[in-house]
Amino acid sequence: MASIVAEAVADGMRQDGVTSIGWGDGPLLDYAGHLVRPKVPHPLNRMRAIFAHLERSPSLFEKSYRRSMNARGADVVVRVFILKEDHTNG
Repeated sequence: MASIVAEAVADGMRQDGVTSIGWGDGPLLDYAGHLVRPKVPHPLNRMRAIFAHLERSPSLFEKSYRRSMNARGADVVVRVFILKEDHTNG
């Protein structure tokens, strides 16, 4: 069973037509930051908390990885959560 936080992220992604979301993506906090804010004040820690909810919601999201770059231009690998197909049509 998916958490309220994971459901909020999935709903926001569906509304925006987004199929995957990764670490540092701005909409992540827009979709569910308000649900974890009282307990987790720092934005990076809120992302960490939201990702924990997404990891525990395999019925909604598939976990994957993608190559990216950090602020200095070095290659990094980041976690990505892909919204499962059967949940994109509401």
